[in-house]
Amino acid sequence: MQKLLILTGLMLLVACSAGVKKPAQVTQAIKGSDLGIVPVALRLTANETMLDLRYKVTDAERAASLLDRRKDVYLLHEASGKVFSVPVMAKLGPMRQITQSPKPGKTYFVLFSNTGKLIKAGDLATLVLGDLRLQHLVVE
Repeated sequence: MQKLLILTGLMLLVACSAGVKKPAQVTQAIKGSDLGIVPVALRLTANETMLDLRYKVTDAERAASLLDRRKDVYLLHEASGKVFSVPVMAKLGPMRQITQSPKPGKTYFVLFSNTGKLIKAGDLATLVLGDLRLQHLVVE
């Protein structure tokens, strides 16, 4: 976890010095703890065609909004501004873990499509949940 925090800090420093533009749409930026979660990892998977977001619940009441099936969630690629959604399988439904009663300390997942393999390791992404954003997640 400490390694992830150090890597995130270094990536932010590099991104700021490179003049990366922020997305034009302004919404409320949040910390993961404000949603009742702590991001564990955002990894490329399935031959880089998908992104696997893992997060740990710290506050079940706050995290319930992220795990609510009625809430749209997507990933925003910070460099290009492109939006990546949660794929929906005909028989399985959305490729994200949902529950009405999240458990503190448990790790959950959300899968996002990576159409065209645009997102690469080291890129920054923003998790968008309604009008809330969890910014600067580093892709592994």
